[in-house]
Parts: sequence; C-alpha cells; structure tokens
Amino acid sequence: MKEFMVLVAVIVICSTNLFAGQCDILVDKLVEKGQLTELEGKDIKTANELLVQAEKNKTDEAIKKSSPVYKISGYSQFSYTSDPTLGGKEPFAIKTARVGFSWKLNEWTEFKIQPEFSSSAISLSTVTFKELWADFVADKNLLKVKIGQYIIPFSFENNYPASKSKVFDTPQSMSKVITSKYDYGVQLYGNLPGESLKNLLSWRIAVINGTTYASETDGMKDFSAYLITKPMNDLEFSVSDYNRYIATGSKYETHYGVSGKYETDMVFFTLEYIAGKNSTGVSDVMDAIITLEGKPFGLLSSDLSLIAPVVRLERWDENIWDGKYLSYYTVGVNIYADKSVRFLVDYLVKDDNILNNNKFNAMVQINY
Repeated sequence: MKEFMVLVAVIVICSTNLFAGQCDILVDKLVEKGQLTELEGKDIKTANELLVQAEKNKTDEAIKKSSPVYKISGYSQFSYTSDPTLGGKEPFAIKTARVGFSWKLNEWTEFKIQPEFSSSAISLSTVTFKELWADFVADKNLLKVKIGQYIIPFSFENNYPASKSKVFDTPQSMSKVITSKYDYGVQLYGNLPGESLKNLLSWRIAVINGTTYASETDGMKDFSAYLITKPMNDLEFSVSDYNRYIATGSKYETHYGVSGKYETDMVFFTLEYIAGKNSTGVSDVMDAIITLEGKPFGLLSSDLSLIAPVVRLERWDENIWDGKYLSYYTVGVNIYADKSVRFLVDYLVKDDNILNNNKFNAMVQINY
C-alpha cells in the first residue's frame, strides 16, 4: 500500500507544470531508495517527457496564433525590346520591379502593401503603389472583405499573375477596355464551404472608384464581378462582368468576359473572349486570346522540361461594326531555370500590312 501511495504521489507531482522539470531527479532518488522499481521509474520518466513536450507544443501554438505573420514576396523583370514603334526610346528597361509586404495580424485581419518600380531607371519619381489593402474575414469560406486598392476582378488575363504570364505583351483589352489593372474600392469574395465544394464556385464582387487607379475623377462608382469554377483540378472556367461609368456620356457601359484554362505539368492552355465598349465608351470592341505553352522536350529528358515553347493568337476588333480587325501572332520560348529565375524570348507579328512593324522581346525574371 505504501509503495502504491508513493507511486501515485510521484505521478501527481510530475504532472504538475511547476515540478515537471525536476521529475527525473525525484524518480532517480526513489529508485535509489527502493521505493520504486527501475521499470516504474522508466515509465514515469517517459510519461513526464511526453507531458513536457505536449505543454511546449501548446505554448508554441498559442504564440504562433497570437503573433503577426509577415511575408515578403515579389519579382523583377529586366527586358530588351526591339520595336519600331518605340520612337527612339531606350530598348533596355526594367519592365517591373515589385515587392509586396503582407502581415497576417490575427485570424481575421490581413494587410498588404506593394510598391512597384518601373522604367529604365529606378528613382523615387517612378514608384507607384499597386496593392494597398486590408482583408477582414467574416467567414473563412463564404465571405471576406477587402478594402483599399487591389486587382480589379474582371477577366482572366487581368487576374492572372503577371509574374506567370507566358508572353511579354498583354492583350489589347488590358489597355483599351480595362485601362488599369488596379483600383480603389471594396471587394467581397469567398467560396463554397467544404473540401468537396470549395472549388466548385468562388467569387469576387467589387465596387470601385473607376476611371484610373489612385484617381477619382467622375464621382461615380464602377461595379465588377468575377465567378470561377474548377470542376477538375486541371480545369477552370470563369465568367466576369464590368459595369463602367463613362463620364463623357454620363452613362454606364457593360463589359463581359468568359474564359477557360487547362493546366498540367506539361501543358498550359487558355482561351478568353472579352466584349463591350472601349475605355471611352464610343466603340463596341471584341478581343479573343488563345495561349498555349507546352513542355514537349520533357518527354525526352526531365532535364529538358525546363524549356517551354509558347504561342499566342489574338484577334482584336476595335469596332465590331466596320468589318475590320487586327490579328497578333506571338511565338516564343520560356526557360524556367528554377523556381526563382525565368528567361523569355518571343517575337510578335502584327497583321496591319505595315512592313517591319514586328516586335522582338527578351526578358529575365527573378522571383523572390
């Protein structure tokens, strides 16, 4: 009975956080005096180690949850362009130098600021803030609220990361319909709950300033929506809508887009169609883009899978009623040296019947 009471007392003392660190010393003394067998002492030490580790894990987890999470990311693109329409401008340039700082302050608040440098020389006069927003989580699946300046939720190309773009030039609709990739406003976004449903439908709905980012000139707000479904891991479809207020006409114009994407380790394929008014609200426009990148050399050797030929076909119609349109054909190759470095070379042919109007691009991209 005495040995049993000693064993119970030792277990209670060792399970108390205050004395857990001295448990091994106590057990050794009791084994030495014959109050515990060596096997009992070993079992108590093992149980104490598990207890101490469990308490440490709880403390670490509590600290992790209460501490802000910081993340730094971005990329830089250094380019050379041979383009007869440049008009004597320097062909070497810093296409983009972007770094983003994000802070997850707690389980329901996140903040991000992303300055960007561009042009052939970095100076304070060329710095712009592309993203500057705060996120608030009302429901981790169904509803999150983004306030600030962010990517306008309209069209696949506008929302696809520029650092992953397969060719150098963006489609015509990016500059002649949307006019700006970013704008100020409030965005609601989320997805269906549950692992089996979350990819079935996700959404982004925004009320934005309009006209241009970082500028409010017309006093009216624009509205955009972007709905995405992924019926399979490799397959994605989207529909989008953008209601822009045209100040000169004192009216709203609707733009819409549909897209599909198929992406595996070997193939990247997208198709997008954009239609609506141009940025001035005067002409009805249409843009259709097909992009295909493959890694056929990976079938011969895994070392060659980093070489990815790419083609893009674009049909741009800046007035669908005049029976005229322009086609752009881009061929090139991406070389993915590793996750941080990419080399791109491509050549764009424009069918505008103007001789020597084609464009050559070369770019080095560094991700960090």
